[in-house]
Amino acid sequence: VPTWPAPFARQSLTLDEANDVLPEVHDSAVAFLQRYRLGGLFTPPSVQGTVLMPSWIGGAGWGATSLDPVHNVLYVKSSNIPILARLSPDTSGRAGVPRYRIADPIPDRAASVRIIARDWTFRRQLVRFRVTKPPYGTLTAIDLGTGAQQWQVPVGDPPERARHPELARSDAPPMGVSGPSGGLTTAGGLIFLTGGGSQLLAIRATDGSLRWSYDLRREAMANPMTYRTRDGRQFVVVATGGGSDAVLRAFTLAPERD
Repeated sequence: VPTWPAPFARQSLTLDEANDVLPEVHDSAVAFLQRYRLGGLFTPPSVQGTVLMPSWIGGAGWGATSLDPVHNVLYVKSSNIPILARLSPDTSGRAGVPRYRIADPIPDRAASVRIIARDWTFRRQLVRFRVTKPPYGTLTAIDLGTGAQQWQVPVGDPPERARHPELARSDAPPMGVSGPSGGLTTAGGLIFLTGGGSQLLAIRATDGSLRWSYDLRREAMANPMTYRTRDGRQFVVVATGGGSDAVLRAFTLAPERD
């Protein structure tokens, strides 16, 4: 069991961590969690159902890190979302088939509750909330010489933030977005990433503060990349959407005027 460096993602779960962004969300989240076993890292699934932190896409996976080799700092995008790991007995009787299988096709979506909200037209809609507290996505700067965390900040906002009128009007800090998408660290001291959300963010490498953001209008699960043209202009490119909706978006600084 590693004791250092410190974890950059939540690795355990208790009732005290039930989602409390709204009173009705908290009540539903507590009721949900009380029906299942609660566990942390390496807790096995169960027939009853085990709510785990982090989820199977949680922590950092895929392309979730970038490096500043000059200052020897690693920047880690992490997902802090719960997952319902529930087993279902196999009743087929076929030889060689495992006795149990995962019951939920999308287990991380199963660890959520739905709350009725009304928009400004008083239209009813169901908004899905995860059963644990935010932030659901963070970016952490880790000094590779000492292992110490220099800073950790939430990255982006999940869809429920915009869909619930009360949360959309709130000036509370970002709730963070889950996703395996890491960042692109530049020599100019900026980290470009989406974190798996629909905004391209530029975050200052020194302190984690937000420098710039752009609404991509579609989910972006890819890591950004960069290139420089023959005339010296640098571009940052990110893949967005998927299938027929897939679009590459490129950004550069506006040319200087005389």
